[in-house]
Amino acid sequence: MSTEQLSNIEGLDVQIGLTNCMDDENLFVEVLKMFAMQVDQDKATLEQQFNNDQWQEFGKTCHSIKGASASIGAVNIQESAALLERAGKEDNATVITEVFPVFMQQLQSMKEQLDSLLS
Repeated sequence: MSTEQLSNIEGLDVQIGLTNCMDDENLFVEVLKMFAMQVDQDKATLEQQFNNDQWQEFGKTCHSIKGASASIGAVNIQESAALLERAGKEDNATVITEVFPVFMQQLQSMKEQLDSLLS
């Protein structure tokens, strides 16, 4: 798999990810694999927190996802996670309810695209 193939993934800035991995393509691929593996667990955690109105915990989970997505260059996910993190800290259920479905779709789409290239 090449970085050119990765650059076709919507919302993934390969240059940012490579820079964060010291321009080591093998390391970048390993980090991408770890990110993709973590998505299912993160989604389950977010669903539980969302369904139980655990906004503070929800914000903390989004903070973690924000950092992981920043490290791989998943800029759209990073931006959404930052917005949801703030909303969680502020107990802003309105923003969370509005953005959450889009965020979950972003995570799922990224996972599917990564899985199709990295498997």
